[in-house]
Amino acid sequence: MKNSTDMVIGNVITGIEKESIAKELGIEPGSRLLYINGQPVEDIIDYKYLISDEHIVVDILKDGEEWEYEIDKDYDEDIG
Repeated sequence: MKNSTDMVIGNVITGIEKESIAKELGIEPGSRLLYINGQPVEDIIDYKYLISDEHIVVDILKDGEEWEYEIDKDYDEDIG
């Protein structure tokens, strides 16, 4: 099983866990993670810090279009 540090390089999503929030939302490898709660995501450190909230808003660039997802999760749950 990959851990979340294997899933984001820079702000490019490189993998999605099978039973994850990201998979349920249709987020795909190759998409770019632009913002979490309005804060830019430059690298894995930003990602790990910003996903710690239980309610997050994630902006993704997928297939040339920007998508916004509102996610409610457990405090220690990764989005995958």
